[in-house]
Amino acid sequence: MKLFSPLLKDKKSRNSVYLYSGHFTEYLISFLALPFISRAIGPEKLGLVGFTQLFGILMFLIIEFGSPLLAVREVVRKKFHKNELAIFVEKITSFKIFLIPLVFLISIATFFLVPKFQGYYEFLFFATLGAVFQGLTPTWYFEGLEKIKYQVLTKLFFRALFLLLIIYFVESEKDAVLVIIINSICSFFVFSLLFYKMKSELVRFSLININESIKIGKKSIQSFIISITPIIYQNISLALLSYLIDPARFGLLIGSIKIHTAFHNLYGPLSQVFYPYLNNLEYNENKNVNQNVFKYLIILLFIGLVIGLFLYSFSDWIISLLLGPNFFKSKTILQAYSIALPLTAISNALCRQWLMIKGYDYFYSIIQITGLIVSLFILIILVEKFGALSAPLSFISYESTLIFLTIIKMIRHKNVFKI
Repeated sequence: MKLFSPLLKDKKSRNSVYLYSGHFTEYLISFLALPFISRAIGPEKLGLVGFTQLFGILMFLIIEFGSPLLAVREVVRKKFHKNELAIFVEKITSFKIFLIPLVFLISIATFFLVPKFQGYYEFLFFATLGAVFQGLTPTWYFEGLEKIKYQVLTKLFFRALFLLLIIYFVESEKDAVLVIIINSICSFFVFSLLFYKMKSELVRFSLININESIKIGKKSIQSFIISITPIIYQNISLALLSYLIDPARFGLLIGSIKIHTAFHNLYGPLSQVFYPYLNNLEYNENKNVNQNVFKYLIILLFIGLVIGLFLYSFSDWIISLLLGPNFFKSKTILQAYSIALPLTAISNALCRQWLMIKGYDYFYSIIQITGLIVSLFILIILVEKFGALSAPLSFISYESTLIFLTIIKMIRHKNVFKI
């Protein structure tokens, strides 16, 4: 019960309820939208939309540049020093704005280098535009200050609007690009409202010169690598598979990834609730940090085993409900992804939580890159024999690599097992 002690206090309890309720509702809306989208545009266009959305996530993470890890930690430490907080917000926001031309250049290069996007640049443009708005949205500011209610309610309103617009406008294969456009519009409004709210609370705000903003960028590099490496892996692996398997099978893979991602994201709220809490314990040299991380691991692993077993056992029903009969052949792919869910729970607790709160950012970034190389190597070896199934198998190898290397680090860390 000590693990939940921060949730028993009024403010943290409210924040936890808002955050978890908000995430749960957001995932529910995503689940509701998926059947309408998949049935309206079919497997091939769903593959294009899903691939585009993954590219958009990559661009979003470039603009975000590690802020969920670094910026939340900095805001927590500076929240009682208004001038220092305002200066930090100016620096990190200015740096993000300087990155905007870069992501559009990457988008243009992707159009020419990835055949999947030939003739579909509007998909890339609106995905990039939406990614810019998402990357500039200061959710890190509100999480660091533990002001969760406003950002959660704002996001929920526009996610609900997204669902309504999808149901009304997306009717056939030719409407596939509207999924990307509608998402970009909603992202713009979320950014506008949250940025205005943040700006109104700061004692000062102005953009600063590029040299000052680059300093905060350098400080964020390791957090950026940690955040972006899994998405780089997904984008590279899917780019390779778009060459190597036929469009219909690729669409089946994307459908499975969307379902797996929805279940995988159920870890997010719990992780976001406890990351600031565990970070504060470490910052204040609390002796119960390892004990709380261990209990967090047990809870997350239990959740992973339950949802993994559910996804594996009821894959036929889930595919029928969310994707439709055209996607029944994706069952084996989805079941393979379900096996990865408990592994992701372990890596979240040991890597994203323990390594980060202990200050092992550099080590975490190195093992992320190592996992990327290992998993891509396995993908290339397996793709000829297993086709689309090689994607979840390589993802399992990615998570396993992170866990194995982190456990070695923990064994070498003093007193880590004194819980």
